Amino acid sequence: MKPSQSPSEPAAAAKPAPRCGYPTCPKPAPLKCPRCIETHYYSAKHQKEHWPLHKKLCVAPQKKISAPVGCHQKKVRGKKKKQQRKKKDPRKLETLDACYALGKACSFVSDFIDAERYGRRAKEGYEEQLGRDSEKALDATHCLILVGAGMREDEQIEKLRDLSKRCEKALGEENVVTLDTFNSLGGKLDENGECEEAIKVYERCLAGRTKVLGEDDRETLATLNNFEVFFADLKNCEKALEYFERALKGWERSVGKNHPPRTVRQARLLVQCFSQVGGEPATEKLVELSKRYGNGRVDLTTTATTKRDFF
Repeated sequence: MKPSQSPSEPAAAAKPAPRCGYPTCPKPAPLKCPRCIETHYYSAKHQKEHWPLHKKLCVAPQKKISAPVGCHQKKVRGKKKKQQRKKKDPRKLETLDACYALGKACSFVSDFIDAERYGRRAKEGYEEQLGRDSEKALDATHCLILVGAGMREDEQIEKLRDLSKRCEKALGEENVVTLDTFNSLGGKLDENGECEEAIKVYERCLAGRTKVLGEDDRETLATLNNFEVFFADLKNCEKALEYFERALKGWERSVGKNHPPRTVRQARLLVQCFSQVGGEPATEKLVELSKRYGNGRVDLTTTATTKRDFF
């Protein structure tokens, strides 16, 4: 017994020698875990296979005193991955543009099943890539509503109302997509017999398109065409004639006098309207139109269909 130790005090227990995680290993080596900040002993033999596994599976709470090794690098890597996810994929956007164009083409030939399929794919892709309130996503939503597969007319009108508000808030009143939505909403309201609201929406659309695109642009002239049809349906020939003449002059300047799909159709609509009005001024106008567009090549007496332009 040592002199410093009293007889009543028991002998201090000797500290056991560190052992490897594997009992058969005689010479363990100390390794400090960066996660749980504890020393683990493994021999050189088992260090390579067991130590990486412990580091991977260690779920001890992280100490605040000393930051674990590699923590900063993990955060940086996580940020980079998020940025890569948010980054626009140009190849995917090109595919979505093709789907959008194909859906629109299918709607023009009345293939509404394929139009809805491609339009929905484009809409969902644009929302994922660019955001729900992006210009392309809102435009694709607009086209999808117009396809109207399985939708009643009042549902279409309500959805177009909501979409026009979203477009106005996200893109502004004078954006092309917002104006397209106004034009479509006016057409649907007109078909549904809601004339007062339809004329207000048409006026907003016409003013915006004239300001942004110009008087002779196809979109502006399409809105004028919708005004013509609107007043012709109401038997308001004076107003209809005013818009007919404005549209006719615009088509003459933009596509030429004898362009069958547009100018000649416009002239035929004007002839029908003048025939309804009657009287000497109307007869003079009919003679003038026959000289300008007839010449033995174009028949102005053929009935023209009054069709609204929704796009």
